[in-house]
Amino acid sequence: MATVTAKRLEITVELLLARRVEQLLLDAGVKVFTVLEGKEARWLSGAAFEDAAGDAVQPAVIVAVAATEAAEAAVERLSAFFRRYPGMIYVSDVQVLRGERF
Repeated sequence: MATVTAKRLEITVELLLARRVEQLLLDAGVKVFTVLEGKEARWLSGAAFEDAAGDAVQPAVIVAVAATEAAEAAVERLSAFFRRYPGMIYVSDVQVLRGERF
């Protein structure tokens, strides 16, 4: 089994901002991602935020796998985006099959 090292980006953002994040990923050259959302999703970032936000703010999680260059470009764009809007990014190395897809 031959694998290729790629980057996994896990992004948590308000659902209303998810489409903008998707476009930033595409503009950076990220080809593959999945958006997870649902009524059962909720922020667990501390009582103060949760009390203030209530049910008005629904989170979405976007999981992307990309070549290193595209991931770095995405992180740069997302870093600028998250200076203005709330959200989190986790980056990790992963081993993938069919590396040409990323």
